[in-house]
Amino acid sequence: MMKYEQPWIQGLKMTLAIVIVFGVLFRLVNLDQKPYWHDETYTSLRISGFKIEEVMQLFNGQIIDVEALRPYQQVSPEHGAIATIQRIAEEDSQHTPLYFVIVRAWAKLFGSSIVSLRSLSVLFSILALPFMYWLCVELFALPLVGWMATALMATAPIYIRYAQEARPYSMWILLILITSTFLLKAIRQKTAVSWGIYAIAMIAALYCHVFSVLVLVSHGMYVLVVQRFRLTGAAIAYLMSASIAVLSFLPWLRVMWMSRERLVLTTNWAKVPLPFTELVKSWSLNLCHAFVSIPSSSLNSVLIGLSAAILLLIAGAVYYLQRRTRQVWILLFALMGVTTAAFLLPDLVTAGRRSAVDRYFFICYLGIHLTVAYLLASQLVRNTTNLVRLRLWQVITVILLSGSILSNVVTMQADTWWGWSEFDVEVAEQINQSQQPLVISDMPFGGIMPVGHRLHSNTKLLLLTEATVDELQWTEHEFSDVFVYNPSDRLQSTLTRQGKALTPIYQFRDNTLAIALYHVQPSDTKIGTAHQTIAF
Repeated sequence: MMKYEQPWIQGLKMTLAIVIVFGVLFRLVNLDQKPYWHDETYTSLRISGFKIEEVMQLFNGQIIDVEALRPYQQVSPEHGAIATIQRIAEEDSQHTPLYFVIVRAWAKLFGSSIVSLRSLSVLFSILALPFMYWLCVELFALPLVGWMATALMATAPIYIRYAQEARPYSMWILLILITSTFLLKAIRQKTAVSWGIYAIAMIAALYCHVFSVLVLVSHGMYVLVVQRFRLTGAAIAYLMSASIAVLSFLPWLRVMWMSRERLVLTTNWAKVPLPFTELVKSWSLNLCHAFVSIPSSSLNSVLIGLSAAILLLIAGAVYYLQRRTRQVWILLFALMGVTTAAFLLPDLVTAGRRSAVDRYFFICYLGIHLTVAYLLASQLVRNTTNLVRLRLWQVITVILLSGSILSNVVTMQADTWWGWSEFDVEVAEQINQSQQPLVISDMPFGGIMPVGHRLHSNTKLLLLTEATVDELQWTEHEFSDVFVYNPSDRLQSTLTRQGKALTPIYQFRDNTLAIALYHVQPSDTKIGTAHQTIAF
């Protein structure tokens, strides 16, 4: 057992408390600064209750104000919470409805602005901190581990990034912690009430995010292993609680089955292969973001070295946890192992990019921080008589926490999260330099809306679909500049047939998409005089 009588332990707890306060402040700073990206615009669409077909009525080739998009990004008095659930069921059933119903109610109370919607995620993220501490107490019965884990979670860039995003992930993190805490509490207390609370929490988790199934499976593995695969009272109670949760989730599973064709279409992107080097880069970045915020970049020696050092720390923490605890390691291993296998193995066997998506690994991130927290707290306390070892682990702890804090300070001032959706920012900046711009695009709703949130109110839009591209026309002298945003081949052909000359003024390309912004040359202007062509 660790001893906490040393006076310096109180000073350590105070330091960790200050670190936690920094983490809370990071969540609250510059909520509207980062791009309101593709997925977040769909959150706003869901709370509006409108169908995507209703939005697409604006893509008719008529010139509209950018403000015409706003009704589809805010709570509508015409549609209630039932409409929100129906739209998700019909168009986006891979997402479960609980978060969207809650955020709709939040928007009705506090408004539909970006700050308002993101502030709910901030609230969930802050609430997760005390539950991280509580889970540590249930796992280790050691308060210092709780302080350390909470400090790591408070400053981890990955949690802060998604705390500032109007998506279900902060709520999901909170519910992962709640379900895991109440599982341990139910096993310890052995009461029907505690198992009932666990079942309710698991139902909420499933209706928050479908990947909560992985949490349920991990919990089941833990219970069965700890009970030595015997039908003990705890095993039976878990099976009953899990059965109640699964039965309660069956209605949404039926919805997913009924809309399976659309579900497959909207999730096919995850099966598109990535080059192996890109997968390795994504894995390295995702690992680093558990402790430090670094921008997306090529697979270079710095990224490899940093991720290797973090991986070595995690491996050491896992080994130490397994050697020093009797049953705790089983739960954390199950949480991390099930999640990793669920996303990594399919990519390695059948190709895909599931394992490149950091937000799928929150179960794993929590396991990592719990494991590392136990290692750090244990070493800081156990080595009080060995000054060299004590100083070493103090330095490691300071590096981890200060690295997180400093990188968050830098990221808070940046326009994007590690370059994420940077094209939305830069395209809008180009267009906003014009006094009276017209933007022509045949991009889908999710492509045009993030830029639309950043455009000035004097901007006009001419939105097209495949059916209306050939009807493209506008009066040139009404606008100071005409831009074409990421046109399809068909739209470019239409413009060419009409004798329009396009000058590229912005381009972005990576392994997942290509974005381009063009300036349409006035009829009486030679190409290159209005805007300088950018070379790439």
